[in-house]
Amino acid sequence: MDNKKNAKISDGIKGLFGLIISIVCLICFEKGIFWVVFLIMGPVFLVGASMILFKKGEFKKSPKTLFAAMLLMGLYLTAVGILWGFGPSDIKSTIDDNAIMTVFLACLIMGVMFIAVGLELFIIQKTRYNTRVEAVCVDLVSEILNEHGLEGFAPVWEYTYEEKTIRVQGNVFSSRKESLPKAGDRKILNIDRDDPEKFYSGKAFDSKCLVFTLIGLGITLTDVVVMIIFMIFS
Repeated sequence: MDNKKNAKISDGIKGLFGLIISIVCLICFEKGIFWVVFLIMGPVFLVGASMILFKKGEFKKSPKTLFAAMLLMGLYLTAVGILWGFGPSDIKSTIDDNAIMTVFLACLIMGVMFIAVGLELFIIQKTRYNTRVEAVCVDLVSEILNEHGLEGFAPVWEYTYEEKTIRVQGNVFSSRKESLPKAGDRKILNIDRDDPEKFYSGKAFDSKCLVFTLIGLGITLTDVVVMIIFMIFS
């Protein structure tokens, strides 16, 4: 119980921190202090990229476009923010004169990168994990999820492929043991025929493809529409 309580406190602190960042960015954006927004969001993306790169096992299982997107976006926003806020006067004035275009370009890059991540996930799904097998849950394993000692659980699946019995552990842990499959439960898994111990369970992977693609399309289309309206009425 203490572990769950500590985890909730930790998540609450992270949420509060994210809310503060969002409020500061909105205030700065409203007042036209765009370089501060860039300087705040740039390091946020760089931290996200570093977490993918250095967290154990994260880089291997994460889409490479996601790492590249966060890294490039972080570098772009940070570099522009530094030049806009502290660069030579001629560079600052040039960026000021093209402030709307600078913000438009940042949003366009972000939207395209989200779409790229969604497309990579879709391609992985269709080309690599294209063999379906019926698996049975044979066990639940536990693992400590964070520094607060929160215990998470993941199912162990067993299935037969090419007359070989394979037993693999799910890579998504949940602290809600009651929501996970029980021993004897069956499920269709999509496996990699060249490496049949690698799999995904279907819906979770499909939803990731859809979420990234829709977010990217939403950002890109909104960005383009706003820019067209601005150009018409400016």
